Amino acid sequence: MSNDIDPIKTESRKVQEIMVTEYMVLTEAESVHDALKVLAGSDLPMLPVVDTSNQLVGVLYDDDLLIEEATLPVPHVVGLFGDVAVWPPAMRKLSTELRKAFATSVKDAMNTKFEFVGPDDSIEQAATIMHQNHLSAIPVLNQDELVGILTIKILLNELLSTIEHD
Repeated sequence: MSNDIDPIKTESRKVQEIMVTEYMVLTEAESVHDALKVLAGSDLPMLPVVDTSNQLVGVLYDDDLLIEEATLPVPHVVGLFGDVAVWPPAMRKLSTELRKAFATSVKDAMNTKFEFVGPDDSIEQAATIMHQNHLSAIPVLNQDELVGILTIKILLNELLSTIEHD
């Protein structure tokens, strides 16, 4: 018996086998205060945000709501030939952080650009996407329909189970 993980075994398992299928959703119109209460009472670090037609329009991570307590990034200023310029990526980050810091609705605080996986994706594919993007959770979409959520904790439990059964 070895503690090595068999990549073939984990590659063959699908996201749909381990994803969470029961979860709360937020709406764009909900207040940040209400969203904070829902997230605080949830075991999930992220909740999906849906519009009035129940389509996924964004995600809200628990750390999106911590911005009020965090230090905002200071943009990089570059002086060149007597002119001063602000580094554009730093301004975009500052703009995003300020929008979240002063958000009153979920629509203002949510992330509208987000990664997702499909139910038929392998667990290995999902883990790679989550690791590369530093995500604690990711929505699972089947042809644009939200069907589940996958979290790092679920992946770690799956990894532990795989190690213990070998």
